[in-house]
Amino acid sequence: MGLLTYMGYNRNYTNKLYTNLSVNQSLDFITSGLSARILLGYNNDNLHSRNLTRGNFPSYRYDAVNDLYEPRDQGITKLDPPGREAPWAV
Repeated sequence: MGLLTYMGYNRNYTNKLYTNLSVNQSLDFITSGLSARILLGYNNDNLHSRNLTRGNFPSYRYDAVNDLYEPRDQGITKLDPPGREAPWAV
């Protein structure tokens, strides 16, 4: 579970708006049978992405004899073990 939480996430938000508007206006008061037609189209696509990814996941082995947590990989010690001071910091 810790690995899933630590490795990151991807979030995508998408908003789409599509609009078509048509207006017909009779202009019989100018000339019989005359009309005007207006067509308007609007499309908007908005995508927002938020991503967080991390590299290697620090993990530890518990040494019951010495009551210490030891890192599995000495090069990956980004997080302290929960509830204890890191053994290499002493």
